[in-house]
Amino acid sequence: MALTVLDGGGGVQVSTAEHPRNHSGEGFTVLATKHADDPAPGGDEITRAVEEAWIGERGYARAGGSGGGGGGWQRRALAFLGEVTTASGAKIMELFVLDLPDDCSALREASGPATPLQGTSVRRPHPPHGVSQRRLTHTWGRAHPGLSQGGHSGPRFWPRSSPCGALVAVVALDQEGVPQLFTVRTAGGGGARWRGVLMSRRPRSAEPAPSTRR
Repeated sequence: MALTVLDGGGGVQVSTAEHPRNHSGEGFTVLATKHADDPAPGGDEITRAVEEAWIGERGYARAGGSGGGGGGWQRRALAFLGEVTTASGAKIMELFVLDLPDDCSALREASGPATPLQGTSVRRPHPPHGVSQRRLTHTWGRAHPGLSQGGHSGPRFWPRSSPCGALVAVVALDQEGVPQLFTVRTAGGGGARWRGVLMSRRPRSAEPAPSTRR
């Protein structure tokens, strides 16, 4: 997932020698998510990140303390679907959170000398300093593992956050293969709960939601 920094610090200068319609940019774009070419089965590494959405009108309260205040406030964060590899080798989509630094100009800084933003001839571009990637759901034990992203997994759906940022809504198939709406706690911990039925008119009782912990 790429982010463009518009902090007044200038963009990438592009030479017009190759073509007169080349234009220099006003922003600076970085790859903010961490990817793996060959993820370990059963782990949290991802091969791609899609369907992102901003969390909250001004972020979310981190876990810890009354109302999350003990953990402080995460002002900028994105929810997205990341493709993971299950222990059996299947590719499924799970919900992740990408925490970003308060100062967007920090996205111009590499996380270390061995991990340049632009990558190397043998390594991918690396996320900037101050960016943290965290997995929220673990659905591999369900009858229909993974979150809905079109096709056989159910209707295509972008994660959506509550205004306060405490919850993120996603869609997954229930035990009978019917798409249902879940809400998941952004700060982690606790269970998700059914919030409605998207495609079934039959009443159905609540059932366990995708696990938010291992």
